[in-house]
Order: sequence, then structure tokens, then C-alpha cells
Amino acid sequence: MINRAAALIGSTKKIADIDEATPLASAAKAIWDGAVENVLSEHPWKPAIKRAMLNRLVTTPAFGYAYQFQLPPDCLRWLPPTLEDRDFFEGVQEGDLILTNCEGPLPVRYIWLNTQLPKWTPAMVEALVRQLAEDLAEPLSALAGVVNRAASKSDRAMRQGRRQNGLASGDRDLNQQSRSSWLAARNR
Repeated sequence: MINRAAALIGSTKKIADIDEATPLASAAKAIWDGAVENVLSEHPWKPAIKRAMLNRLVTTPAFGYAYQFQLPPDCLRWLPPTLEDRDFFEGVQEGDLILTNCEGPLPVRYIWLNTQLPKWTPAMVEALVRQLAEDLAEPLSALAGVVNRAASKSDRAMRQGRRQNGLASGDRDLNQQSRSSWLAARNR
């Protein structure tokens, strides 16, 4: 992925190992974790969603809510429930806690730090390659045009990835109440 990202910004340099003592390897190692976290947290990719039941903590929030729940350590971003969700509750995230008036256990969905790249979809991998290219453009190329093109292509890859990911989801619950009256009439 790093070699492909470097090639996308016009570099002919290649690495065999990220721990090599080369400028490309050093730059890639410095940006790798941030690029992975950025791509994962940017969108609720299917392979990066987890579910958990959280038990409430003994301590309570200082004000505003009755209970607090600790998010899992691998949580990059909490996915708040929608009004149509079976397990809807009102709550807010503050730091690594969810504050709510729901007694719990609390059913949550979240984006987790999935670093198992073989389980990623091709769209996720492409988004990561483009993010790496964008992040490597500045340290590897002094040309502003290269940096701008890499950023533009990274944004495009992310949009395409989101679209592909959305096509794979369908309706999570097929909740009839969330459909418009026009759609309901069409299906009669």
C-alpha cells in the first residue's frame, strides 16, 4: 500500500519493510497509524462496526444525566442510535463516556480500530492508499500541485468508498414507519 501511495504522487522509491532506514519508510511509519484511524473514523465502514452492551459505571455525571457508561477501548467513534432504532436512547458522548438517563445495560454500535487489513473491503483499502498518498505528498514532494492533487484524489476515493459501502447496507431494520407515504403507496 505504501509503495502504491508513493507511486500515486510520482515517487519511484519503493520499500520492502516499513522499518527500513529510508526516507519513504520513515515517513510512512510516522503517518501510518493516523491514516488508518482517519479512514476508519471518517465513515461507518461495514468491517469496522462493532456492537456491545455497556454496563453503567458506579460514578455518575456531575449534572444533566443520571448515568454514564464507558466506551470500549477500541472505539474510534460512537454511532448514536436513530429514532427508528429498536434500542433508541438519548445520550451524548463526552470523552470516552456516554452520558444518558437510560439505566442500562446500554446497547451501542461503534466504529472500532480494525487494523486487520485483509478483512477490509477494496473501497476501504483504496481510501487508505489515497489517504497515505495525501499524507506522503508533502514530505516526499516539494511541489504544491502534487499535494493538492493527492488531497483531491483522497477525497474522491473516500466519496466512492462511502457510496459502495452504502450500497452494501440495505435497510438495517426495514422499519415501515420510516418510509414515506409516497413509498408506502407505491408498494400497495
